[in-house]
Amino acid sequence: MATFVHEHVNQLNNALSTVFQDCAELHQNGNVSMTSEGDQKKVSLLLASQAIDLSRKNALPDLEMIKRYLDQYLKESDMPRESAMEWLFVTKCMVAIYGVLVDTVLNSTLPLSESVQYWNDIYGSSFNEAYYALATAPWRLTTLVTNTIHAMQETQMGLAPLLRSPEHILTSLFPQRSDMRQDSIANIKPVKNGRMHRVFDLFSSHRPWIAQLIHQEVGLKKKTLDQLRTQQATRLGLLIKMGPQFQDNDVSHQVRKCVRLMELVVEPFAKGSDVVPEDTHVDVQATIDALNAPMATTDDTSNDPKHVAKQLVALLEHLDVCGTHMHQAYAQYQPPSTLVRYWIPCLVTFVAGQMTIRYVFNRKEAIIAWCQELGTTLKDFAINWIWEPVLRVWDTIRLKDERLGVLSKEGLRSDVDSLERMVLAFARDHYQLSPNDAEQLMTKVRDGDLSVVLKAYEKEIKNPIKNAIAGDLIQTLLIQVQKTKVDVDLAMAALDKLLKSNELNFAFLAVAPSMLLTWASFSWIKSLFQRRTSQVGKAGEPIRETMRRVERLFDLALTEKYGKDQLGCESQGILLCEVHLLRIYAFQLPRRRSIRDHFMEDLRDLEDARLSVAQKLGVITRMHRSWDFLQPRYAFQGQK
Repeated sequence: MATFVHEHVNQLNNALSTVFQDCAELHQNGNVSMTSEGDQKKVSLLLASQAIDLSRKNALPDLEMIKRYLDQYLKESDMPRESAMEWLFVTKCMVAIYGVLVDTVLNSTLPLSESVQYWNDIYGSSFNEAYYALATAPWRLTTLVTNTIHAMQETQMGLAPLLRSPEHILTSLFPQRSDMRQDSIANIKPVKNGRMHRVFDLFSSHRPWIAQLIHQEVGLKKKTLDQLRTQQATRLGLLIKMGPQFQDNDVSHQVRKCVRLMELVVEPFAKGSDVVPEDTHVDVQATIDALNAPMATTDDTSNDPKHVAKQLVALLEHLDVCGTHMHQAYAQYQPPSTLVRYWIPCLVTFVAGQMTIRYVFNRKEAIIAWCQELGTTLKDFAINWIWEPVLRVWDTIRLKDERLGVLSKEGLRSDVDSLERMVLAFARDHYQLSPNDAEQLMTKVRDGDLSVVLKAYEKEIKNPIKNAIAGDLIQTLLIQVQKTKVDVDLAMAALDKLLKSNELNFAFLAVAPSMLLTWASFSWIKSLFQRRTSQVGKAGEPIRETMRRVERLFDLALTEKYGKDQLGCESQGILLCEVHLLRIYAFQLPRRRSIRDHFMEDLRDLEDARLSVAQKLGVITRMHRSWDFLQPRYAFQGQK
């Protein structure tokens, strides 16, 4: 993965090629005559310079190779004074060491940021602090047993006096107790019976004394790692802001200044001093003054490339010490190991898994029956509520299914004709009708007018018993019954017409609930799958959180005392660490439509020390405007 360090070293290499144009041409074709011993040494330096490849994007030169070439160069006799080939070789060695040092400081700062975030999540949360205490309890008890055995061997004391000593117990359980507040343990006093006097009077806080000690331990580690991160970020900012530029031909001045800068950075490690003293910080102004002080006087040795080479060899010896010391300082305050953090969830998972397996094994037949029943239910649902309703909708569209209806046209026609014949026969029996009158009567009956029958019914109803036996009362009643039947048939025909016109709506209404349920289920499964598999979805949350910290860094930089237009050394170092995290997250972004490449361009603009704070805030605004995954509740739809 190409990082800021690799790109920065590659830029310095391109600047060197511009400054040493003549040597760059020799570097490319290798045409050097060997007519003298000096020319042979130039060829040796040329080959060494070619071996130190600073143009690779994903790797830095090997320090062992650099040291070997420097030792070989120092063993050779002096070459002609101020040889350009010598300065090219020494400068390339210096750039390689500078890149490795910047990369070391940057990579050592990243785990500090992650560790500070871990302690921030724990600090102040009663549940997280209690879980931390429980997770580290076996380690603390092991340390107590080990320290007790060592103390018994060294002091020849018995077990009982040691276990009655609060100082010994607390020191073993809390190794950083001496760095905590002194008043936290001031009230622990042994009494005659070997117990601690009023343990709950240890703190003025409402917490129990053991919870307060855990709280202070977490706070101490968080504060110490934060101080260490600040120091490393300041060193990183100094290396970047005060690093070599190679913008003019005074290469020797830039090289000597950069070597002095690297010496000042690794000086605390070289002396073996504590890199995390309490309430200390890197004095940026003092470092800059010390960096510029040697430039005021020049002598013969300071301009000699071999003198610079000796400084580089001494600097290489301190780099290993720097890494070791940094690791030791970090190991004292780093988060617990993976085993310590997750042994409780693993144990709970193991017990729960064992119980689940036993439960499944004991009810194997019932579970198989449930699975079969579930499969049958899903199959029936798919067939009876999805497939068959869809087929009915298809048949309805093609007019294949005409069963939906309550009355046929033939039945209605026969009922109406029967009513007409009954009324016409009644009228002919009681009245003398001409053919025209009969035709008019038939028309009235079709329109629902039975006034002829109703008038006779009104007369017959006056003497119902007599007319029921000897009159026409029963005939008129039966005609009205037929009329009622015809009216019912007409109403049913209207209903049948309504059903026919909405038959497709009823078919869709029947299949809609099952289709809606199926669509919702598949949509939920699809969204769940996309949330787990989407690359941008995974990277969105950490990218947004890191961008928030970067933007806050720029906002605070506008009020810093050393200027409103540029970042200070500490802020510049923190910025590089945060942008380095963004580079790591950017590799989870897709390459389609050059999303990853364009995002990396924005990150390079944030890293560029030439841009002002206001310009970088403009870059952040552009990023929020251009990238959807920087928005909250992100659902990736592609680049805007």
